[in-house]
Amino acid sequence: MPAYYYSYFLLLAVGILTGMLRWKVLTPSLRIFWGLLVGTFLIEVAGRWILLYCESNVAIYSIFRFVSFPLIVWAYFIEIQNKNLLLLILGFWIVHALNLAYLQKLALVYDSYSIILSLLIFSYLGLAYLKHILNFPSENNLLDFSLSLISFGYLLFASTSLFVFGTINLVRRPEFEGAFVVLQTIRATANHLLYLTFLISFFGRRSPVSTGNSRKHE
Repeated sequence: MPAYYYSYFLLLAVGILTGMLRWKVLTPSLRIFWGLLVGTFLIEVAGRWILLYCESNVAIYSIFRFVSFPLIVWAYFIEIQNKNLLLLILGFWIVHALNLAYLQKLALVYDSYSIILSLLIFSYLGLAYLKHILNFPSENNLLDFSLSLISFGYLLFASTSLFVFGTINLVRRPEFEGAFVVLQTIRATANHLLYLTFLISFFGRRSPVSTGNSRKHE
């Protein structure tokens, strides 16, 4: 197992434990991201197990995207309360299913088209959330709101990962092994930073935007 996985699994485990210990003070949207963290941990463990018997484990991540994407959108919907966001779930499911069926077939290659689409949508959600906060009358600091740090995390993750997933299927051949390792390192670092924002968000008392008040969640 690559060395970075040890720190990655440790980060996920610490995030899960922190969320459990602070469950009562987590806002509803942060509880969803805690659930996403648990699901990610289980999928990563299953992915490593699959590699013991198969050459590729990309299928399990492609399937998990049907679950992880709506969870993220639902968390932002809870905060922003814009029903149009829910249409993104149906649209992504359709595009993702068509991609796996006809373009980047399940279990054969990374579903990079779907990943790029999801990254663009997450960037939009992060920016929409931050804009919503800036227009929201409150005495709280920007980072006091539930998904502020996570939104910054997704913006950073998307900016570093769009190129990675746009080229990763092209460099998976033996002659590009060095480039593939570099892309995987960039992706791993971006993953670490993203889930670190989850962990930090579980500390302190965060304010849900949709409550319509400026008090922190208690």
